[in-house]
Amino acid sequence: MPRCQQPTRPHRVVINVPALLTTSDAHTFPVTVRDISAHGFRIEAANGEELLVGEVINLLVDGKEHYCGRVNWVAGSQAGAAFLTPNEVF
Repeated sequence: MPRCQQPTRPHRVVINVPALLTTSDAHTFPVTVRDISAHGFRIEAANGEELLVGEVINLLVDGKEHYCGRVNWVAGSQAGAAFLTPNEVF
């Protein structure tokens, strides 16, 4: 039987950048973007804010750059999200 290879994980860059996150129900709170890759990002929420797996979120970085994503996992105050294309947002 041939040996199966594990898919390679996209290269991640540690950035630690503050941002504002808005949930699909318009709740906004501060987060820190901990790392980013070509496919998504990891955030850490402040003040015990919670996200839901599957939730569509919007990040505002530097007061001008908007990024949309869908939450893939949540572990305590951290969450990982995959970038969405414009036609996937709503």
